[in-house]
Amino acid sequence: MQSANRCLTVAYLVMTREPHPPDQRPRVLIAEDEPFSRKVACGRIAALGATVVEAEDGAAALTLLLQEPFDAAIIDLEMPKLDGFQLLGCIRGHPKLRHLPIIVLSGREDGTSIRRALAAGATSYLQKPLNWTAFGEHIRSVLSLRAQLRTAAQAS
Repeated sequence: MQSANRCLTVAYLVMTREPHPPDQRPRVLIAEDEPFSRKVACGRIAALGATVVEAEDGAAALTLLLQEPFDAAIIDLEMPKLDGFQLLGCIRGHPKLRHLPIIVLSGREDGTSIRRALAAGATSYLQKPLNWTAFGEHIRSVLSLRAQLRTAAQAS
């Protein structure tokens, strides 16, 4: 049964996402309204070998996600124009984006916010201030899984 589910997931990804050329680095979107936090996160992810694209609010993030292919999105919950919860709803409601890994970074540490973000479609939830070593390994793992899915999709 697990194999059948994996095949369905891979088939869906092939039909709904434009694959990256094999030599292209993974692409990560960071949606964070606070410039310093955004720059630090961008630097950490770029150090992992990914191409990083920045968005300063949720509306800009959604526009970029609809226009360009990404391997993961990292979003804050507290953003202007479209907050993180609204952005999650838009992403999960769009057929081309619904399987995109989304990592929420937030200063909110209450259980209600965590449950709400995960219920809205977040793949994972990390609290600020971040442990940068754990953050790097987390991102590396998400991107590796995404690459494995892409490779499996191209092989089928």
